[in-house]
Amino acid sequence: MTPTPEFTAILMAADKLTGVLSGIPGPQGPAGPQGPPGPMTSVLLYRADATSQGRNDPGAGKIRWNSETQRLSTALYVDVLTADGFDALSLFRLTPALAQFVIQDKDLSQNSQTWSVTAPVIEYPDWFEVPVSLLFTTGAGEFSNNTQLAVLTIAPSVDGIKDLREEIVAIWKAIKDLQGKLP
Repeated sequence: MTPTPEFTAILMAADKLTGVLSGIPGPQGPAGPQGPPGPMTSVLLYRADATSQGRNDPGAGKIRWNSETQRLSTALYVDVLTADGFDALSLFRLTPALAQFVIQDKDLSQNSQTWSVTAPVIEYPDWFEVPVSLLFTTGAGEFSNNTQLAVLTIAPSVDGIKDLREEIVAIWKAIKDLQGKLP
């Protein structure tokens, strides 16, 4: 069926107004509301020290786990300087409890460990201890000695920290209420 000349004229006039047929975009609509800020990530380069679990300096630019089976670790021992010479202590000092970070093979992101910080860092001369809890692993989930690692710190947005504080306060109040009701 062939459209009539009148119908074609109507379509052409409508297209000039809307741009639907010709692909010409229409006028810009109003801007939507501002979305919440996203998390911030930093990448730090280290090497794995998988030869020891001792609570001491892991060596220049290295990370050590406090368990031979890395997934069972409750603390990480981290040199103050990364493998490329950046002093990372301030970044970890500012990492709040419950913040997450990822340790992954620098060249193979499918092999990773995702951790939650459970308490503030403990500082020593030239190294520090990060109390942690494993959230999950991908791939082998373990690293051999001297593996080049990328540590991705994930700082929540300001709104995320505010929400976390409100949640902690609510839990604290609930605990206090329960304490008053216990025999």
